[in-house]
Amino acid sequence: MELPRDSDGRLSEYAWPGGYPIYYYDKEHNVLCPKCARKSDEDPEEIPQFKVIGSGINYEDDNCWCQQCNQKIEVAYADNETKEAL
Repeated sequence: MELPRDSDGRLSEYAWPGGYPIYYYDKEHNVLCPKCARKSDEDPEEIPQFKVIGSGINYEDDNCWCQQCNQKIEVAYADNETKEAL
């Protein structure tokens, strides 16, 4: 699977087209926010099982969190309560 990248080669925060929020995961199936995924991707000494291997779009999961920094992963189609909390 080819990871989504910006024109500068860094992992993308949003899908193109559509602008949907992207999350990443490693070989251990840990969910990562784009910031933590970029750190992992750019670190040549990162432990192999923690390297980013895939990505997804968080369409509706209001309970999706980065398992490294505990930041909430943005939701593409949030209900009104979720939008107000963001």
